[in-house]
Amino acid sequence: SANASDNVGVARVEFYRDGSTLLGTDSIAPYSIFWDTTGAAAGSHTLSAKAYDAAGNVGASAVISVNVSNITNAVPVVNAGADQTITLPASANLSGTATDDGLPNPPGVLTLNWSMVSGPGTVTFGNASALSTTASFSVSGTYLLSLSAYDGALTGLDTVSITVNPGLVAPTILTQPVNQSVRVGQTATFSVVASGTAPLSYQWQRNGVDIAGAASSSYTTPPVTLADNKATYRCRVWNSAGTVTSNSATLTIKGRK
Repeated sequence: SANASDNVGVARVEFYRDGSTLLGTDSIAPYSIFWDTTGAAAGSHTLSAKAYDAAGNVGASAVISVNVSNITNAVPVVNAGADQTITLPASANLSGTATDDGLPNPPGVLTLNWSMVSGPGTVTFGNASALSTTASFSVSGTYLLSLSAYDGALTGLDTVSITVNPGLVAPTILTQPVNQSVRVGQTATFSVVASGTAPLSYQWQRNGVDIAGAASSSYTTPPVTLADNKATYRCRVWNSAGTVTSNSATLTIKGRK
């Protein structure tokens, strides 16, 4: 801006950069223009003004110096970390990074936020405003999480995928082995039905002692003798989440016909 006066009136005021580059003209007091410095080279420049009256007379202002620093604010650079696979009830350990050029200043700092983009359930963050935090999930499935960084003008973000497997379920006996009655020389078959997270392992026992090789959901005895009468059979079932033992079933031996 510039102040200008004349006894017959000021016709216009011209504004110059570096003595020769016309930046603009204003014919209405107060005389001013807008200079978009993004088009100027960074460094020192001079500004001056010339006032013209209706008779063509010219008056020049003093020269002032200005320093142009065209630093463009960059979008924050964000990394939400590597994709993960977890198994309930475990939480995911999130570790993100965010860098910025410090502009604009103020604020000169980043505002961080973790959020859920998509997923079959809900997500609870230990501290949604921290780069390193935890995320807990309500149900199994695939979740897409986002880490954003806001510098006061621009927002950078990145996403990470978390695959959440169902929690391990300890085995449960659904169908217990039942008592068997066979004749001498015949075989008897005992079986169980169990549920739980696969794989399930089985071990049959006779009178509380493991039977070698009896490692499936059913067990068939060798041909029985009278010595097997009243023997009991049960099955132990386990997986990585726990162990369960079935009820005992009794074998009754009848004489030959």
